[in-house]
Amino acid sequence: MVPNLRTVLAGCLLTVGLFSVTAAAQDPKKKDDKGDPAVKVALTQTSAVQLLPDYTQRTKKGTDSAVGELVRKDGLTISYDIGWYGAQTLENTLWSKEQMLFGKKVKIVFSKQKELLVVVGAGEKVHASFYSKVKSEEDVAEILLIVLSYTHQN
Repeated sequence: MVPNLRTVLAGCLLTVGLFSVTAAAQDPKKKDDKGDPAVKVALTQTSAVQLLPDYTQRTKKGTDSAVGELVRKDGLTISYDIGWYGAQTLENTLWSKEQMLFGKKVKIVFSKQKELLVVVGAGEKVHASFYSKVKSEEDVAEILLIVLSYTHQN
């Protein structure tokens, strides 16, 4: 039996939540289970994410926020917009979930067009939005693993 997307997302969030506490204390140069070194990249001077193997970062020019993309070699692209006014919305929302994780408000939205939006913020002010079109449940898992590693220092 193939689990549905909601079940996979719930499992990913629970797993990431449980392991994030110990992962935060680990050396970012430590190797992952495939033997590839984990790569922590700065998105701004005060924020960063940890990329999975086969991902690179592309910075773009933004007007009032930091924008760019996290790109997997085969083409999956996670666009980001970091700044107080960086929140995006999706049309035709199938579902959304919101929760406080490690002092950060996290909202995850999924649309009928298989678009995933993850907004990470504090209170009403948004720190970062991450957006991607997904083709598989594995894409969703990878996006969540990267985005939920997002850190921001004031």
